Amino acid sequence: MKRIHTCLLALLLLWAPLTAPVLHAASPQAVPATAFTQGLLWKVERAGVKPSYLFGTVHSEEPRVLNVPAVVQQAFDAAQSFTMEVLLDDSATQQMMSRMFLPAGQDLQMLLGQPLFVRTSQLMLEHGTPAEVVLRMKPWVVFTTLSLPKPETGLFLDIALQANAVRQGKPVYGLETIDEQLRVFDEIAVPDQIILLEEAVENHAQLKRDLQQVIERYLARDLAGMEQLSDEESERLGNPRLVADAEYRLIDERNVRMVERMASRLHEGNAFVAMGALHLPGERGVLRLLQQRGYRVSAVY
Repeated sequence: MKRIHTCLLALLLLWAPLTAPVLHAASPQAVPATAFTQGLLWKVERAGVKPSYLFGTVHSEEPRVLNVPAVVQQAFDAAQSFTMEVLLDDSATQQMMSRMFLPAGQDLQMLLGQPLFVRTSQLMLEHGTPAEVVLRMKPWVVFTTLSLPKPETGLFLDIALQANAVRQGKPVYGLETIDEQLRVFDEIAVPDQIILLEEAVENHAQLKRDLQQVIERYLARDLAGMEQLSDEESERLGNPRLVADAEYRLIDERNVRMVERMASRLHEGNAFVAMGALHLPGERGVLRLLQQRGYRVSAVY
């Protein structure tokens, strides 16, 4: 699915198409088009304030990902604030736990039918979740779990950056609330959740390989390559309506919201902002939206 599973790498730390809100942007003729296809660390500049940095992350606990390059670490260390997609704390965990389960009187086997539920339960057991718990889970919780690698240490890049910022005494900010992130999934129609769950079950082995390719292209700072992998997933799903709805809800709508909310940090200057790498590129990506707002955006690494 176009950007869906790869976007979940960034969205989950742990879809009728709409018209996206419009930013107060300069006219297209006044803003030269830039191909934001290569790079993870971007300098964001505007006259009168110190430059800030925007860093694309990926939801991974691989040592190669956690060991950020020196130029990224230097920008992070020198920044006066740290901002991420959503603050990860005990309150966020509690809210997530409270939103994972179906209402009383419903269960997943009732929604999926026994054959699909049995296959789903077997895969979820590999992720450490027994069938009696899976029975109560919402379909979106299951498909997102099956779309991500099984956690080993729990120390993912976003969490590591947040912990480092706290150790350094930096103020830490979130661009979204946990409620907003969870609502993205809760508002997916249940039949669509089931389509996504079934796709995750049918292609579970392929998803593991795809995710490893995402990591490799991330390490190569290849944003265009990451998007290409997502396009290939889109063709495999073969459901244009669902893909368009998902891309709007998971990517485009959130890009606008996050750019609006990082404005105060950029106005202060010397901010370090981290978000999933697939939010960065494209005509509706965060880098382009910042450029339309009058910021100079350039790749550092």
